[in-house]
Amino acid sequence: MKKNLLIAIPIVVIAIISAYHLYPSENQNQETISATIIITKNFGREVIQENTLTIPAGSSALDALKKVAEVETSYGGGFVTSINNMKSGYPDEKSDWFYYVNGFFANKGASNYIMTGGDSIRWDYHNWESQSQSAILADYPKHFVKGYGGKISPTVIIYDDEFSTEASKLKKQLNSQHGINATCMQAEEVSNTEKMRVNLIILATPNNPIVSELNENHQKIGFIAFFDRNLIIEKDHKGSLCGQYSNACMIQITQNVWNPKGNLACENVILVISGTNAEIIRSSIDILIQDSYELESYFGLIITEQNTLILPTCPAD
Repeated sequence: MKKNLLIAIPIVVIAIISAYHLYPSENQNQETISATIIITKNFGREVIQENTLTIPAGSSALDALKKVAEVETSYGGGFVTSINNMKSGYPDEKSDWFYYVNGFFANKGASNYIMTGGDSIRWDYHNWESQSQSAILADYPKHFVKGYGGKISPTVIIYDDEFSTEASKLKKQLNSQHGINATCMQAEEVSNTEKMRVNLIILATPNNPIVSELNENHQKIGFIAFFDRNLIIEKDHKGSLCGQYSNACMIQITQNVWNPKGNLACENVILVISGTNAEIIRSSIDILIQDSYELESYFGLIITEQNTLILPTCPAD
């Protein structure tokens, strides 16, 4: 498990826990719930199948998967080794099945995650030599709408002055279309306690102190792309240069690295939209506001003037 960037302050832990918004379970007083199971390959590039289904309340993520696919498991059912005859490559190849709940990399086995109504469970088969990501862009905005296990954290949009209009538009869109009740703040207005307990959406240049801190720790966080002076750099799983972009924006997400429980707590996320110039950042924010369907399958994106590139751009074979 990755360590926090900041040391937790013990006296605020109780306040942090109490601040989480635990919605009444959609399983209560219901015999069935709806859910979506998505099976993909190679970091979301290839969608193999997608099913929306009705399952008994109290079903696990593994129960739901078995309703739509042929599944093999190991370790008493705790680890999925094959879906539809696509098997784990271990130990000969470093490829396996990984699953995500509403965009969160799950912190428990699929047989132990009890689903809530409306969950999206995504199974992706990929090489695990690449950077480990604790959250993926796919299924946005369910990170903020559904959370994990029915627990939904407050959402704060942090913005630089030059993106105040975009921050207001995004807030309005999230609140009116998804009922999130997001708020907007500038970086200096956000306390350390708030950083720990909320979902953060960051609309800012690399000079923003929060973006800068995340960038300095990109390897620990699992960010695939990072800033180096006026460039966005991507390296492959072996540390070799994979791509560099002089006029681009990256959209990446991680579980909250300031959460005192660690960034695999499955409680809150940090979504970063940041680039090499203000104009391309604005156009990338518009993707979230107007065309969020473009994010449905991908782990992260780099936006250039000519192309939208899927991260990792050079996945391990």
